[in-house]
Amino acid sequence: MVAMVILMVGMLGLLATIDLSMQQTSQDQLRELAIGVGEEQMRNMQAVPFDSLAVFTNATTVPRSYRNGTVGFTTARTSSLLGADSAELTITVAWKHRGVNQQHQVRTVKSR
Repeated sequence: MVAMVILMVGMLGLLATIDLSMQQTSQDQLRELAIGVGEEQMRNMQAVPFDSLAVFTNATTVPRSYRNGTVGFTTARTSSLLGADSAELTITVAWKHRGVNQQHQVRTVKSR
């Protein structure tokens, strides 16, 4: 009987570790998808001619396949002029994982 209790406590600890590991893996996979979305959005934004950048804000939702479903990543694209010949471009990618808001930012400077 004592051996069964000890074995049961050990198994519960193992199950808790497996659950935590799966949560972390999920979070890391979503972060990798978000980084890809941010990099893709930044490439699109860098393709815009400098004179067309001005100062703007643009938000969209980008769907990505994840496991057996789809996850929507909300992206906010902003540019702010740093001077006459340069602007800071920022992409903020936001998503929710297990009820917690997450975000990743990609920034660069574009010159004429």
